Amino acid sequence: MSAGAQEPWAFAIGESDEGPTTTRIRTRAPDDDEKADFPRLVMIRWAFDSDQPHMPEDEDLDSMAEFENTLDAAMDAGGWGNLAAVVTRDKTREWRIYTPDFDRFQDGLNDALMGQPRYPLTFELFEDADWDGYDVIASALDWSKLGKA
Repeated sequence: MSAGAQEPWAFAIGESDEGPTTTRIRTRAPDDDEKADFPRLVMIRWAFDSDQPHMPEDEDLDSMAEFENTLDAAMDAGGWGNLAAVVTRDKTREWRIYTPDFDRFQDGLNDALMGQPRYPLTFELFEDADWDGYDVIASALDWSKLGKA
């Protein structure tokens, strides 16, 4: 089940080695059962051109929102993915999604995107049973200063 529709999220704007960074992260850390059920990390990246230092232009933002909404609804319905964080920096937006199985993720994603425009996406896959891909972001944030939604 996807965390997107059910979880409260925190928002942060800051600086990293790559420049300005915008982060959206779920506020609840995964428990042991969730880690066991979703031990693999998929990082989806969308590179964009923009006159702004780190944010996409409105047209790309709209397309990214459409992609994420489609993805989140399909993961929620199919149970094949769990969105943990979204990071925008260095003219790239990155979604960090945990999945039970890479093949199941690919099948679910392909089904979800059928009939959608072709998005400029790249993928990286990791075995990450400890959710280090989530923790590295969560541990870098000052949670007392984050906006919540």
